Parts: sequence; C-alpha cells; structure tokens
Amino acid sequence: MKILHENNFGHIAKCPCCEELQLNLGNVVLTFSENEYLQFDNFFDEIRADIAMDKSLVSSKRKYVIVTNHDGLVLSLTHAELLNTMELLNYSTIMISVNNLMSQSENN
Repeated sequence: MKILHENNFGHIAKCPCCEELQLNLGNVVLTFSENEYLQFDNFFDEIRADIAMDKSLVSSKRKYVIVTNHDGLVLSLTHAELLNTMELLNYSTIMISVNNLMSQSENN
C-alpha cells in the first residue's frame, strides 16, 4: 500500500495492484474505487463550507453524526476528528490528482 497522506487520526493509502483506496479513520477502514473516493470527498464540500463559515465551531466539544453518501455508512466524529478527516480527504485528493498527472506524462 502506498500512503497518500496521514495524520494523527488515520491515513489514506492506495493499493498498487488493484488501485483500491483505503481510508483509515481511527479503528474504521473504508475501501473505495477512485471514483467512489472522489464522490465521498465531494460529499464533504458542504461540511467544509459550514465549518469555514461558522468560526464558533473551532473549539466545539460537539459530536457530529454524518450520514454519508457511502451506502449504510454513518460517521460519529468529534470536532477534531472531523477536521482530521477533512484534512486526510483534502491532501489525498491532491495526491491522487498529482499521481494521475504523473502517470499520464510517463505514458506520453
């Protein structure tokens, strides 16, 4: 597995054989195709916007229950875990794009 990004809450890795992505959040492991992963990342756009607009949430002790677009997956995260999850998604999406561009340039 090639780790795309990691932080103190988890990591995202890509299998070089099957191209599957694994998102590790605490003690939960989710697997995605690249397209499924990008859809999952896009799902968090509205959450990112809400967090960016409401600065009072910065020190929140609140738990977030997030019914995701991944079939049957509901996440229960603290504010810090939510921020770490969004960081993992943000940087990993960038790394996926960079890796895809590098692969394209190597094939040309």
